Amino acid sequence: MSSSPSPGITGATFTDSYPANLVNATPASGATTCAGGTVTAANGGASVALSGATIPASGSCTVTVNVTSGTAATYNNSVAIGALTYKSIASIIATKLDRTIPPATEPQAVGTHPNLRGSDYFH
Repeated sequence: MSSSPSPGITGATFTDSYPANLVNATPASGATTCAGGTVTAANGGASVALSGATIPASGSCTVTVNVTSGTAATYNNSVAIGALTYKSIASIIATKLDRTIPPATEPQAVGTHPNLRGSDYFH
């Protein structure tokens, strides 16, 4: 996970549910480099969760867990954009995530009128 807002993110939380047939190993050994973060990954469980994490300003941290499957296959797993939530209102405001960027507007063409003579007209 990474933080592009310069103040960083506090109270980051997410849950990642695995694809079918993929589960936490025993031991799951869930861990994180996110300061203050708690990883929940039950042995044999089908998900991993992070709560209360701080992602440093313009930095990153990781969440790791051991997984296994009784079915040999390639498993693609990702956390959807927007899955990360913020428990701290102060963090949301500090990182300006409460702001909406207005859509770009198309430049308006200058209208023409018979009384407008243009830049070549001199008195």
